[in-house]
Amino acid sequence: PSLPDVHPEGQSRVFANHQYNGREYLTVTGAMPEPYAEFTLTYFYDCTEIIRSWQQMTIVLFSVGVGLSVLFSACLILVIRRVFRPLKRISTAAKSIAHGQYADRLPVRGSDELAVLSENFNHMASEIQSQIAQLQEAAEQKQRFIDNLAHELRTPLTSIYGYAEYMNKAALSDED
Repeated sequence: PSLPDVHPEGQSRVFANHQYNGREYLTVTGAMPEPYAEFTLTYFYDCTEIIRSWQQMTIVLFSVGVGLSVLFSACLILVIRRVFRPLKRISTAAKSIAHGQYADRLPVRGSDELAVLSENFNHMASEIQSQIAQLQEAAEQKQRFIDNLAHELRTPLTSIYGYAEYMNKAALSDED
């Protein structure tokens, strides 16, 4: 491949890459200025070492790039796990509360948004546990009231039933 280069005097030069005996050469060919215009000057420069060192540098940079990409990926995975660990704990605690385990609480660390969320979640769990305890206490009070009412009604009814049975079995006159 060659590239023409035009100079201000109107003379042109051609740059080209050539391979010869396993070596790379850069050639610059151009016409000579007046009075030697019938002559052409060609310059050969051996650039094999430059190209090899460029290829080696390309391989090294590619290898370093791949290595750094793997390292950054591993670091990113660790950071993502660390960031999502509190969210996983919150999810687990929410599931346990949904299954009736209201005593589970989240550890609160720091003062960031996740710590505030953990505090609010713990407060919500405490309120739910308190409400359920109140409902259970109200249900127990209701059951005690029903049991006491049944007992209190049973005592007079037993007396009335006993009197009715006595009156039925006893030989009493209509007047008695």
